[in-house]
Amino acid sequence: MMSSNRKDYGSAAEWLSALRLDEAWQSQLQQLQSASAGDLSVHREDALRRIGNAFTFEFWCIYRHQVDKVVAEVWEIAELSLPKLKIQTIGMLAMEWIEQQTGEGKPSAEGAKKRTAKKKPEKPRETMTFIHKGCVLEGHLTILFNKLTQDDWIDGNEADFKALFSGKADEDCQLTWKGKYGKGTLAELFKQLVSSTLVIIPDGFTQSAILEGHFKDTDGHWLTGLDKGNAANDKALPIINECVKLLKAKPEQLIYGDDDDEDFKSEYDPYDHQDLNIHKR
Repeated sequence: MMSSNRKDYGSAAEWLSALRLDEAWQSQLQQLQSASAGDLSVHREDALRRIGNAFTFEFWCIYRHQVDKVVAEVWEIAELSLPKLKIQTIGMLAMEWIEQQTGEGKPSAEGAKKRTAKKKPEKPRETMTFIHKGCVLEGHLTILFNKLTQDDWIDGNEADFKALFSGKADEDCQLTWKGKYGKGTLAELFKQLVSSTLVIIPDGFTQSAILEGHFKDTDGHWLTGLDKGNAANDKALPIINECVKLLKAKPEQLIYGDDDDEDFKSEYDPYDHQDLNIHKR
């Protein structure tokens, strides 16, 4: 059995030479040599699992599967014990043998680049929701929902949209951001609602985390990257301002119109008291 003390080896190359003669690698080599062509894919998966996804795998891709160069790079990493490096190197040696037998050769630079693109772990969903101020009535949220769906910004059902402002954790509250003007527009919309004190972010939470916990893209994946500060499209800003005005408006303004804005009356008068849950005088 090989020593687990680096001081017992003069160099990484000396350690690798010893490993090639070690019983652990020789046993693995015998399994590879006796495997059928159909079993090689299983051995390939086992080899990749042994290599792992940390420093060793990165250098494995950078040096295009040259085992000696990889071992030389990771040899001095203190956190990488020799028993662990032994397992990873056996994985690399197995991959080297499989590639030689199947004639795959070394991967191209483009292929190496793709291999290094590790899948990011999915962030845990934040199921807490926003809180709407008392001046925002259920009818306001109905009108806002209708506007955003008609403008093709969001998709989903009204109950989930209203739940987004309920201040209660609800994993079933799911909506789709349809991507119009980019997801930075979604972040800007709620930033404006928050800055206008119409919507409150619960203590201990962030706007981006809440939105990413309740909005998916059109491919069905949860939104990410809303905390990067991507700007909203200029074309979206007038609509965002109108959404803020909708939630600020008093019920009678939405029914009878705004004396300072005739378009506001003509557009929202059809919602009438049915959506606002109030009655005309």
